[in-house]
Amino acid sequence: MMQTIAQIDAALMRLPVSPTSDADIAERARLVWRRSELESEARAAAARPKELMGNLLVVVPDDNITQIQTIHGRLINAEVVDGKWVVRLFPAEFRDLIMGGRNSLDWQRANEALMSQI
Repeated sequence: MMQTIAQIDAALMRLPVSPTSDADIAERARLVWRRSELESEARAAAARPKELMGNLLVVVPDDNITQIQTIHGRLINAEVVDGKWVVRLFPAEFRDLIMGGRNSLDWQRANEALMSQI
């Protein structure tokens, strides 16, 4: 199955301008249908809200943490960057994380270099 609009457009260009058989008509209809599906999917994807990502890479103090939730309820997945588990936070979220909470000291220790920059 063709996966891009460019591939479909190229296939449509190869078909005769004036269909000479039922097969030509059916193929053109199939290609136009698929093209409209791809356009619809692209419009739907563009309409979805983009995930907010912070600009600070904050080291996760415990490798068992795969997701955190900010005090405002935003869920953030941890990812591996340069062999370390990190989360992408905004500066205010990082301050919230290190200023209070039961493991704020662990977060501070894991991010000493970052704390000296802020």
